[in-house]
Amino acid sequence: MSDDRTAEKRERILTSAAELFSKQDHGNVTVDDIAARAGVAKGTVYNHFDSKDALLSEAITTRLEHLISTLKESCDRRDDMRLNIRRVAVHVMSFMLKYEPFFCMWKREEAWVCADRCHAWYGLRQSLQRILVEQLDRGRREGLVRPLDTDGAASHIFGAIDGAVLRHLGRSPEHPEVVAERDRLDAFIWSAIRADGNGGDAA
Repeated sequence: MSDDRTAEKRERILTSAAELFSKQDHGNVTVDDIAARAGVAKGTVYNHFDSKDALLSEAITTRLEHLISTLKESCDRRDDMRLNIRRVAVHVMSFMLKYEPFFCMWKREEAWVCADRCHAWYGLRQSLQRILVEQLDRGRREGLVRPLDTDGAASHIFGAIDGAVLRHLGRSPEHPEVVAERDRLDAFIWSAIRADGNGGDAA
């Protein structure tokens, strides 16, 4: 089997697993369910993944790593803090809507991940937040962002992004309402953090 076909089958298994894990508790999903949804034999799933737990881990890790890599590359490539903050918000919102099962699955897992700070997923979550913190810190140094707790502000911003995603579940990132929501989200974030705004006291 060609590498392309192998990669396509692996992605199909991951996508099918994410769709099932997003709607049911992990313990209620079987490898047979995943195989049936992906249209492959049960043995094929095990050819790619050692266990159901490994499949869940890969489904989350792969998406988070891809999101982090894309955001880092985008922010490193451009020297505009203001636009980078918009890019983070817009891209994360669009990514979560494009991969809606991942978003739902990640939200199911996030609470215990935050409680277990030794877990690898917690490190990935922190890496994602750090991208935004770095832009906020830079904005403070440049006098464009008001004095605030940048870690706390980043957490609040990601909460706003989650809220925007929840408002538009089931819609594509290109839907006109989603496009308008991205602009509203960006305006909301910037009005809260800009140095000349009325955002109030430090976050």
